[in-house]
Amino acid sequence: MNIFIMCVGARDPHDSRSGKPGPILTFLNGLSENGSLRNRPPDHIYLLPTVGGMKPTLAKAHKTKSQMAAQAMLKNVPVSIKEMVLASPHIYNAALPVMRQAVLAIIASHQKNEPKYFINYSPGTPQMQALWVSFVTSGFIKAKLYQTIEPANPKSRAQVEQVVVNFVEEDLAKSKSRELFEQYLFAATMRELERLQGSIIDDRRQNAQMLHQLCQAYHYWDVLDYQQAQTVLAHTNFADSKLAAIVAGQLESLNHILTGAEETHLVDLYHRALRKRSQGDYPDMLANIATVCELLATSQVKHGLQKAFNVMVDEKLRARVLGSGAESWFKDIYTRDIPKYLSMGHALVIWQEMQLDTGTFGVTPLREAEILDTQLSEQRTRYLHKGLNVEQVGLEKIRMSTRTLLRDAYFRDFQTIDNYAFSAATLGSVAALFPKLLQ
Repeated sequence: MNIFIMCVGARDPHDSRSGKPGPILTFLNGLSENGSLRNRPPDHIYLLPTVGGMKPTLAKAHKTKSQMAAQAMLKNVPVSIKEMVLASPHIYNAALPVMRQAVLAIIASHQKNEPKYFINYSPGTPQMQALWVSFVTSGFIKAKLYQTIEPANPKSRAQVEQVVVNFVEEDLAKSKSRELFEQYLFAATMRELERLQGSIIDDRRQNAQMLHQLCQAYHYWDVLDYQQAQTVLAHTNFADSKLAAIVAGQLESLNHILTGAEETHLVDLYHRALRKRSQGDYPDMLANIATVCELLATSQVKHGLQKAFNVMVDEKLRARVLGSGAESWFKDIYTRDIPKYLSMGHALVIWQEMQLDTGTFGVTPLREAEILDTQLSEQRTRYLHKGLNVEQVGLEKIRMSTRTLLRDAYFRDFQTIDNYAFSAATLGSVAALFPKLLQ
């Protein structure tokens, strides 16, 4: 079953200035003359005029319908007029829901007939034309799209051509994949790249596959599966030299994390918190910052205990401390207050009770850690117990303090932290390569 759909424009059924047939009659005449209409005449035609706004086209729709009925090939073809109550057909956001609803109604009427849809997108406003393209390219309606083309020579007839939307789909997939990547939605980016692999050829298809594997690795990394991320990156061939250099640095960072480099792991979690901030997920940002602070504090304390009592830092730390040469009063505190696994609060207890200087426990200042612990507790209480939103201003202060603690604990300056291989700036450099690799 062949279904023809088209809006009704200001030049239908005839252009008032030139007297020539408008886009609707031109479309039908053109298909009839080149044999397309004879080979597959429409079983139903839908005209979509506007009502209720400036320059409504309902009257033009009825005139067009009458002239279509006079044509022999269309004499017995039912023509339905689907009114669109639309005050502003020149506003995209206003036209979208109205046109969408009209199309949905048509689809619902023919869902049992296995219809084939043919859309003439020329009549109507530019915004309506754009909507037809988006409806087809997005798969909202599976249809062939046509346009009428006015000739340069006024004595020549207008032509009817099919709009090849593969290029439009391809461009949409390209821009969408980069947009999703920049939002760190790596799994969604992979789906867009899969669409591209089916429509592009040659080197671009290989590049789309390469970027797909890259996003798969980034997805593993984003969910903290560092081993899988490393495996995928290590087994992907990155032909582009800039991308290869970026990935080499990222592989190095993953190797550091997997071999136990706590400072790299903490910086990675810190940047994960920044990603959550950019996505507007402040509760998750808070959780990641809290994790960084807790791991940083407990790590500093463990190494401080190692220096103070010459004990090995491992899963048996508690037993080793209790069996060490530590003074009895400290062993009593450790036995009473410190469980098998240290938390940030426990780390602060050790700092306070031992009253050791920062040289023993590393360079992380106790006072800053205490302030951070209090601020984190306040934000958690707001969110978890009071049902309030996380305070963005307060969270940003915590983020800046955490960055300072990372610097004081492990680095001489902020450069190593900010220029991390998986920083937003680095991932932005990857996103900037998408157009080149997929052009």
